[in-house]
Amino acid sequence: MKILLVSNTAWSIFNFRLNIIRAFQANGFEVHVAAPADSFSQNLLQAGCRFHPIYIDSKGKNLFRDLRSIRSLRSLYQSVAPDIIINYTIKPVIYGLMAARPLKIPVISVITGLGSPFTSRNISARMIEGLLKITQRHAEIVFFLNRDDLGEMTSRRVIDGTKARLLPSEGIDLSHFAPSEPASSGGNDLSFLFAGRLLWEKGVGHFVEAARIVRRERPDIVFKLLGPCGVNNASALTEAQVRAWHEEGVIQYLGNTSDVRPFIASTDCVVLPSFYREGVPRILMEAAAMAKPIITTDMPGCRDVVEDNVSGLLCRANDPQDLARKMLKFSAMEPAERKLMGIRGRLKMEQEFDEKLVIAQYKHSISHILGNQGAV
Repeated sequence: MKILLVSNTAWSIFNFRLNIIRAFQANGFEVHVAAPADSFSQNLLQAGCRFHPIYIDSKGKNLFRDLRSIRSLRSLYQSVAPDIIINYTIKPVIYGLMAARPLKIPVISVITGLGSPFTSRNISARMIEGLLKITQRHAEIVFFLNRDDLGEMTSRRVIDGTKARLLPSEGIDLSHFAPSEPASSGGNDLSFLFAGRLLWEKGVGHFVEAARIVRRERPDIVFKLLGPCGVNNASALTEAQVRAWHEEGVIQYLGNTSDVRPFIASTDCVVLPSFYREGVPRILMEAAAMAKPIITTDMPGCRDVVEDNVSGLLCRANDPQDLARKMLKFSAMEPAERKLMGIRGRLKMEQEFDEKLVIAQYKHSISHILGNQGAV
C-alpha cells in the first residue's frame, strides 16, 4: 500500500508530521512525499520516505505556473500510483485534487489555515473559496485544524458539511515537549518570548511595540525574539530591523534554533500576537505542552489553544496596547497563579491536542476510505 503526502514545503512535512509518517510506516504503508525540494528533503529520505520534488509557487498568482503545478502533480500521481493521497495547504489541496480526480485516486484534504486573504476578505479569498467549492466536493474528507475555519467554510457552503471534519491540529508529541519548572519567581528576571518565523503578520512588530509600553512601567522585564528573519515570505522582517531592535535594548534577539525547548523552558510566558488566520500555531502547542502560560490574540487557531484567564490570556488582534495590558496583568500575578496557568495548559494539550489522537483519526479515516485493504 502506498500513501502520498503533498505539501508546499518539505520543511512542514518533516517538522509537523514526522510521527504521523512513522505511524503509517509502522502499519505497512510505503510513504511518498511530494513537495518543492528544500534543506529538509534529505531528512525525509533518511526517515524512509520516497521523496519527489515538485513545483509549487505557494505565494504566486501566475495562472501558467499554477497549470504547470497541476500537470506535474498529475504526472507524479500516474508514476507513483498511490492508493490514497493527503494534500496539505491551500494550493496542493486545490490543484492536487484537480490532478487526482481523473485518475480516481481517493484524496484527503487538510486545510492547515486560511491565511492572510481570509483575514481581510479580499478578492483572493473569494477566488480561493470558488476553487475550494469546485474541487473539494470530490475529496473523501476535508480536515480543518480549527473550529472557526470549519464553521465558516461549511456555513458558507464552500465545503460540504458531510465531508468536513475537525482534526485537532497536527498534534503535539507530549513526551518530547514535557513540562519544566517556572523560569523565575517573579522578581527582576521575568521574561516574555516570541518564537517562530519573524513575520510582520505574526505580530512581531506588535510584540516589540508592546514591549516598549511595558518597559516604561517595568524596565526589569525581558523580551526575547527567537527565530529566522529574512525568510522567503513577503511578510518577513529583515535582519537589519531585528538587529536595530536588539541594539535599542527593547528586545534580546536569540537567533535561530533547531530545538526550541530550552528557550521555552527558560522563559515565563510565550507570546504570539498573530493577526492572520492561523491553522493552530505550533509554538503555542509546544509552550502549553511544556506547561508555560500563553498570551495570544483572539484569532482563529490561536484561541483554540488557550482558555482565557485559565491557561493564558487573550488580547485583541492588531492592538499592541491591549497586548501590553495583558503582559502587565500577567507580570502582576503571583508565581503560583502563573504556574497553575501552565499546568492547565498542559492538561488541555493532553485532553485535546495529543499527537496520538491525531494519528488515531488519520488511521480511522484511511481505514474507512480504503476498507479492509487499508486497515491501519
